Amino acid sequence: MHQTDPYDDDRDDYVNEITAKQVLNYIRIYFERYPVVYVNAYAVSRYHAHHAEGGIWLDRGEPLASVPMRKGKNDIEGMKKHLQDILGPDYEGNRNRYSMGAGNQQNLEIMIEDHMAESYPSESFIYE
Repeated sequence: MHQTDPYDDDRDDYVNEITAKQVLNYIRIYFERYPVVYVNAYAVSRYHAHHAEGGIWLDRGEPLASVPMRKGKNDIEGMKKHLQDILGPDYEGNRNRYSMGAGNQQNLEIMIEDHMAESYPSESFIYE
């Protein structure tokens, strides 16, 4: 019985021998080895919530950018610097949002997260 080389490029039926299970297994291993993280940039300001009993000041973030990256494959710190270089000038000179005189000024925050950038907080603050 003659054995054929399964990796012979001249065989037309080679692709048919790769099963969906093998492809999904390869994809699973790749994503486990190099998980996706997101370099997210936000315009962050403060807002006053729950006015009863003096209230509380909380951060509010609006997404500016979200870049998917492969952990271990891509230069994540380089992307953070790149976003800072592109978006940072719009926020230079703004006072720190925690300062009493900051008013409604926003600060740029760049974070590594496991999800795409989304506005926060996503729920209303409930004071109990």
